[in-house]
Amino acid sequence: VINSSVECENWTIGGLLGQLNNGKISGCSVESTTVKGYGAVAGIVGIALSSGERTIENCSVENTTIVQNGSFGGNYDNMFGAIVGALYSGTLTVNLNGCSVENTTIKDVVSTELCGFISEGDKLVVDGYEILAPGLGYNNTSKTYAVSSSEGLVAMSNTTIEGGESVILTADIDLTGVEFNGLNAFNPESKNTFNGQGHTVSNWTYTGGAADMAFIKNWVGTIKNVTINGASLKTNGRSAVLAAKVYANIENCHVVSSSIEDSYWACGVIAGLYNSGSITNCSVDNCYVQSNGGVGGIVGVINETAGKRNVERCIVTNTTVYNTGNYGEEYSGALVAGILNVANATINFNNCTLEN
Repeated sequence: VINSSVECENWTIGGLLGQLNNGKISGCSVESTTVKGYGAVAGIVGIALSSGERTIENCSVENTTIVQNGSFGGNYDNMFGAIVGALYSGTLTVNLNGCSVENTTIKDVVSTELCGFISEGDKLVVDGYEILAPGLGYNNTSKTYAVSSSEGLVAMSNTTIEGGESVILTADIDLTGVEFNGLNAFNPESKNTFNGQGHTVSNWTYTGGAADMAFIKNWVGTIKNVTINGASLKTNGRSAVLAAKVYANIENCHVVSSSIEDSYWACGVIAGLYNSGSITNCSVDNCYVQSNGGVGGIVGVINETAGKRNVERCIVTNTTVYNTGNYGEEYSGALVAGILNVANATINFNNCTLEN
């Protein structure tokens, strides 16, 4: 469908199909088209009904405008999506495989929202990930959560992460004006992995003053491949910009132009109370970190686990570490690690760089 206009003074209207009760849609596209209706309006299918499983694959919506030109009220006013307006059965699974959305406006907002409304009992599965909330999907085979938006990150923070599960970012995320209270997983018997996949989380502000606060609060396993940019936090002990209380290997993580002010101890930019693991290829640039003791540019306090541990190829530049000294000389501060608080441990600092 190209350069067209579809309008209905009712509901269930799509650029291609108004209502999908059965079958499969493959290889279709809607481009430079306007679709107008009261509810259940979308670029491809207005509404999917009936029980069972449907597939929409390799379909695209480009340069298209999806308009609400009347209202039924209630849930109907939420049923606007780029691919599907609504799943409205209670016993339905719709699989979207290889579908794409570009430069599409949904109710006056440029959006890539694939489906506007999913009724209880229905499932929308996008490239193998069941959509649990806007911007949050779960792949049951790989036990992986995929986060693609600030809404998804907030939903992830309210989700119980079981042992052996992973969390990945699939897009850069801007937290401007968003209330986010950190991710949390503590499963000592089964490790978890957080993988930012090279994406950046920007503009997180937290002023709640809680302890054990960070982008990742408690974690056992691996944290890797993420950048935190423009964070501003006020906390109360064992906190950090990236990871607060962790038993984890931290790899390829970076914090830029951020600050954290802590009113207790064990505060760092990368990690606060760092209980086991090694930190590799991490950097801190243009940051400010403050606490009453055990404060560091990379790690506040290296704690708990004896044996050999490494801090390797880490860089701290243009950063201020401020130890208020309220807890005395034993609670120190430094650009890399504030305190080594564990007996019978060998901490190797290899190829770390400090500038300005």
